[in-house]
Amino acid sequence: GARLDQQLDQLPDFADPRDRGLVHELATGIVRWYPRLDRIVVQMLHRPLKDLDLNIPILLGIYQLIHTRVPTHAAISTSVDTAAALGFKSAKGLVNGVLRRFVREREDIEKAIAKDPVAQFAHPQWLIYALRDAWQEAAPQVLARANEIAPLTLRCNLQKTSRDAYLVSLHEAGVAAEPHPVSEVGINIVKGGDPRQLPGFETGHFSVQDGAAQLAAKLLDAPAGARVLDACAAPGGKSAAILERAPDIQLTALDVDAERLQLVEQTLSRVGLTANVRVGDAMHPATWADGNTYSHMLVDAPCTATGIIRRHPDIKLRRAAGDDAKLAVTQLALLKALWPLLESGGTLLYATCSIMPTENSNVVSAFLSAHADAELVPLSLPCGRDTGAGTQLLPGDEDMDGFFYAKVFKQ
Repeated sequence: GARLDQQLDQLPDFADPRDRGLVHELATGIVRWYPRLDRIVVQMLHRPLKDLDLNIPILLGIYQLIHTRVPTHAAISTSVDTAAALGFKSAKGLVNGVLRRFVREREDIEKAIAKDPVAQFAHPQWLIYALRDAWQEAAPQVLARANEIAPLTLRCNLQKTSRDAYLVSLHEAGVAAEPHPVSEVGINIVKGGDPRQLPGFETGHFSVQDGAAQLAAKLLDAPAGARVLDACAAPGGKSAAILERAPDIQLTALDVDAERLQLVEQTLSRVGLTANVRVGDAMHPATWADGNTYSHMLVDAPCTATGIIRRHPDIKLRRAAGDDAKLAVTQLALLKALWPLLESGGTLLYATCSIMPTENSNVVSAFLSAHADAELVPLSLPCGRDTGAGTQLLPGDEDMDGFFYAKVFKQ
């Protein structure tokens, strides 16, 4: 189905902007906790509802009762009103009764589902098993961190400001902020909020980017004059970061999706930098490469995105068992297709926002085994796990997203 953030972006304007924020919070919160909320509903209903849409007002009510400070009477009445607005006027009594019963029997209901892993971790069962298999004793913490609300993290544009100078600008604007513990250009905004309201957004003094994603530009470390390919560039955050670090490079921002490439152009325009932005399928370089070779490549491959569930909780509902294995085939094919375009002595940085070894260390190991001229470069990061074929950051490491990096040198 469609991504949650895309659906929320299509909401009409509200008379009071705070209402948009409230709808965003409720929708994201319900999706974040849906596996647990659904178990609660199943526990209370004697039989499944004939119309699944009737679940919506019930989920809305239970979410508000558990996770917000909305008074009980208001949580119930707004949920009953929602049922009517959705065309379930005849079910207002059912919604009211279910929610009042939850208030009365909450302790017993929560005790009844306490040993159910899906209710406990608020993730689908297949994903719980997959993460347990991958991360063993660390899995409970990984799952817990994936349910947390991610911080608002900025990347300072060093072509326009320094981190220290921008921290002063934020302080003068009354915005509480602190330097990021890992990224040298990162800033965490203490209380979140709308980044478009921060000083310097329109003029490109900063971009929104998680600290883990910010590491890509530093790890690639392209010097002035380098010929760089960002092979899966949309929406453009990493291309911009690479150029902000070294504006004198020749960067090609490639993506197969022409519509999403417009986001790359918008991103680069806002931060005041330029690149060769072009449509092309990285899997088939013959259709776009024109004989060009590159000294540096970033392959931020399509993945399950299991490392950024805290930012996009619908990922855990849209993904299915086996997706990682299917994507791993694509990821390995991407690396093999692009490798001939990398010059001898060149560097390829492989990245995903996945925490599944299938897509990460397994892909890199398979690639290294098939290419005698490929040599893994050790990464020195202040956090993360050395997998033997790259470094895995898990969700919550220094309050960052889950990310994987492997740097490969061409002999």
